Amino acid sequence: MTPDTGLADGIRHSARAAGFDLVGFARASAFDRERDLILASVGRGFLDGMAWITPDRVRLSCDLEALLPGARSIVALGTAYASKPEAEPDAGRAPLRGRVARYAWGRDYHKVIPPRLRTLTDEICRLGGEGTACRSFVDTGPLVDRAAAERGSLGFIGKNTCVLTGQHGSYVFLSAIITTA
Repeated sequence: MTPDTGLADGIRHSARAAGFDLVGFARASAFDRERDLILASVGRGFLDGMAWITPDRVRLSCDLEALLPGARSIVALGTAYASKPEAEPDAGRAPLRGRVARYAWGRDYHKVIPPRLRTLTDEICRLGGEGTACRSFVDTGPLVDRAAAERGSLGFIGKNTCVLTGQHGSYVFLSAIITTA
């Protein structure tokens, strides 16, 4: 077993213990193709109304060395949120109600996933040894998370632009850790 295999196994085990359902690994090279595609979309006005998606932010989100100097690896993570739909009430006695997206049925993932990421980054730094650095992302940070998930083999990007996984379909919250390990 190589040291990298042992490290990957340790990270995979720690990620599952922290509550992540999917774990994948990839090299931390720049997302050049994605950068060019997103910049072209910005230039064509396809992302108007999303003021935070600027050319500078796009360049940053695709440059892992800028996000974490010395970055070597991406730990791509998925947290499943697929849950059983509620049973339909009797048609004659149905209360008024609206439809709510499945990802919003539980606690806000912005509150659930970051503590898990902190636990996992601490463990990666411990497993990686002295000098190991990490930076974690859930969709509020500047990382092209779908590209990281695809590169980390969590799934593929479908025509609907969602990452489609073998186990959970598109019902996953994506997050990632960039590390020098």
